[in-house]
Amino acid sequence: MSVLPSLPTELVCHILGYLRPTTDLHRYNLLEEQQWDIRHWGRTVAAVARTCRTLRPIAIPLLYSRYEAAFHSPVIPFIEHSTVEYPRHQGVRHVVIRADSSTNDKYTLTPERLSQYRIWTQGSELDLYMLSETRTLAFEDAGQIELWRLISQAPNLEFLNVIAHKWLMRHVGSPDQPPVWLVPIVSAAQGIHTGLKYSGWFQKLHTLSFDMHGHCGTWLVQLLSLPCLKSLSLGSWGMQPYDD
Repeated sequence: MSVLPSLPTELVCHILGYLRPTTDLHRYNLLEEQQWDIRHWGRTVAAVARTCRTLRPIAIPLLYSRYEAAFHSPVIPFIEHSTVEYPRHQGVRHVVIRADSSTNDKYTLTPERLSQYRIWTQGSELDLYMLSETRTLAFEDAGQIELWRLISQAPNLEFLNVIAHKWLMRHVGSPDQPPVWLVPIVSAAQGIHTGLKYSGWFQKLHTLSFDMHGHCGTWLVQLLSLPCLKSLSLGSWGMQPYDD
């Protein structure tokens, strides 16, 4: 550890990228013993960031560049954590919302979520996307607003996979409009950068996977304008790779 801070930044990043903690240290329900899991790598890099102040500026961006945010429920805790330092949010590359058979698919509103929901829906960012004008948002749409908040601040997103939770798929506008959480990506694909902090958002996005249960509108075509999109999966329609 004492040698690492004296090495060039590029070399330190390369070394940290090879860290491989064992499953004995961090127990998860893995399919096979010693199976590689990105969560193990993430915990190790996070430990390095906490251990050495000199390495923290290097380890933290690296950690979030490879972090897979797997949400079984609404995502306020992750959003709060990733926005403590703004560069962390820019580093979010993978967002996965998985189905969890052990929990109810219903979005459970708590006083904390209601409070945060009010703050976000009263903010100016919704107006920049014209969501306040085109959508009638109810409290049961808080889950959509949470995911919208995360995606709308993750310009370097590369991979997005959303399982069809009911609290994410409720239409709050016309059937020909994308769900609230997908609006930032559709807007960027259309070349409409209103509300985006700078141009070039989602240019690294290569994989999109979601299920709209056959309710997709003409906005779906706009997604094909994303420059790096390699595959598009639409639920039961399956994965559709395509070439330019």
